[in-house]
Amino acid sequence: MEVRLVNMLEQYYASEHIPLKLEILNEEDADANTKLDIALYGQDVPGYAVQIEDGTEKTSNAGVEETRLDGLPVGTIPNSKSSKATITIDPVDGPIVLELIVRARYHLVSDPGTPIIQQATYNLNIVNPFEASYDLSPRLHSEWPSYFNPEDIQDPSEGDEVVRRPRGLAQKWSLATRYASFAHEDLAILGLDVNILSTQGNVSCKASKGQPPVADDAVISPKTIEEAQFELIAQKFDLDDRSPATADLAFIIKWRRLTSPKDTVNTTILPLPRFFVTVSEPRVLASVSYYSPPNPPATSSSSPPPQLLFLDITIENPSSHFLTFGVGDGAERRVRVLGR
Repeated sequence: MEVRLVNMLEQYYASEHIPLKLEILNEEDADANTKLDIALYGQDVPGYAVQIEDGTEKTSNAGVEETRLDGLPVGTIPNSKSSKATITIDPVDGPIVLELIVRARYHLVSDPGTPIIQQATYNLNIVNPFEASYDLSPRLHSEWPSYFNPEDIQDPSEGDEVVRRPRGLAQKWSLATRYASFAHEDLAILGLDVNILSTQGNVSCKASKGQPPVADDAVISPKTIEEAQFELIAQKFDLDDRSPATADLAFIIKWRRLTSPKDTVNTTILPLPRFFVTVSEPRVLASVSYYSPPNPPATSSSSPPPQLLFLDITIENPSSHFLTFGVGDGAERRVRVLGR
């Protein structure tokens, strides 16, 4: 009796279901009545399901160091014939090495009193398909709440529950994520997102979708780096609360192997370090815009038409103190700005 995996890959990835095709080949001189024992060993072992060719299916729950299914009936395998089974391992959150032991216990129809055991052992190396780095940069938030609108005095209600609405200062950030593929093959990228896991400091935080959006045929190759941009808007619930606040975020990558069915969606969740999403220190923000005159002066054909450049500087002082700012243009001319 030979027990073998017929489609074992060199590398498997976290967050994907792992299907393993198992073949039990009867090379005895007589038919064999067979049962299977499946055992999975490791640390924080995931659950799995076993589907026998005739339709019998059983599942095993996750375990700390081991999980197993014993005595799965395969039935009688004729001489020189084979029976098949599929072992589908549940997705894991991170890299792990698993040891899979498949044991076929059988006896020949011509000799039912003699039990025979054939065993095969496989090591499954599961790795993270992606790694990422992150940068959080301040951005200008132009939408400020109105503190003189009578409709904003009371929080809205949904049924019997009052929905608390943030009314404090708001700050905007740009989150740049650079993610690299550690897979051995090209992977299709189906979607990118950022989730707000939790906030600390009486603050509301929202994240936008990535810009630019992921193309339908986006593919990332091994050992390449791609970048995605997100916007975060954080707003304190109370106007008089000027203390800093933080948020725990997660970068979400939805992907599939190019060889997988089109409806396959794997989700990799990469936790981000805790970021300050509102700060009590002043921020100086600059924005640039361009203007082309309607009747520009004539220039040579090789020269672009002249443009006017507008530089807007915004000073945010989220603290509860009056602060004096100095603005210089590099020519020793100074402007004093008093702001709060």
